[in-house]
Amino acid sequence: MGISELCRYQCHGYRISVDSEIIESKALLVAIANSRQWGNGAQVAPLATIDDGLLDLVIVEDRSVARRFSAAPRLFRGTLLQAQGIHHRKTASLKISGAEPMLFHVDGEPKGTATELTVRIHGKALKVRIPCLRPNYP
Repeated sequence: MGISELCRYQCHGYRISVDSEIIESKALLVAIANSRQWGNGAQVAPLATIDDGLLDLVIVEDRSVARRFSAAPRLFRGTLLQAQGIHHRKTASLKISGAEPMLFHVDGEPKGTATELTVRIHGKALKVRIPCLRPNYP
């Protein structure tokens, strides 16, 4: 989101079903993360770990333009979750719905629009092989 877009962006209302709770929020941002960092070092979910089998839901409530910019440095310091109007929850699945179609991204790429999204994690689905690190012998 560019500076001019951040200034004029109109927040939307969302209904988020997570575990047995319904969260209704007019939000600037709803992020679902499996790792803590976005590009350029922005830490949208600083408590996320890729191997815990859970997603991190981060909701940034609507705020004035001045508060949008004043909270931005927290993204890069890893302190976003300490700001006012930020909600965080760990969960294995959730459902988001909105009155208007929501543009959504997957791994930073726009994927389309929907009025309802169901998101869930498939824990331990990816197997990673790494080389055995051996000490260098003289």
